[in-house]
Amino acid sequence: MGSLFLVVLALTLVAAGTPEGDPRTIVEARALSTSLMADLIAGRIADATAKYTATKRDDGLISANTSAFQTILKLCGRPLDSKIENGGVPVVGEDILSDGISHKTFTFSYAATRTTRKSKAMCAEAVCRFRVTVEQEGRGMYFVSGLSCAP
Repeated sequence: MGSLFLVVLALTLVAAGTPEGDPRTIVEARALSTSLMADLIAGRIADATAKYTATKRDDGLISANTSAFQTILKLCGRPLDSKIENGGVPVVGEDILSDGISHKTFTFSYAATRTTRKSKAMCAEAVCRFRVTVEQEGRGMYFVSGLSCAP
């Protein structure tokens, strides 16, 4: 009887998804996040910038985000390696827009032991943590909405 309860509980959890969201959604968001980091590590800055600004809705936002993206790379340097942290599990949140629409957000953290920045002022303990935020705009539609680095 106890094992039947566990099977029913497991099937209920799978059907409902995790508290953070559907596991497939997390996998899709992580793929975009990891792709951005791979572009940065390989020096494909134009490709990474395109992912960061690809689905922004107007030119003003695209230029502002491109500028912010370049500022992060100047402050922290470009990662030369990275390892996803927290077992690849994102911090899940929600971005509430002025029109009342909300988008689910997934923030993935990566540790880089080497960057192109000579000074480690922005990175503590010889590790620089890059955080990539992916936003879900619609069913199956994702875009990178944030990049940051922190000690």
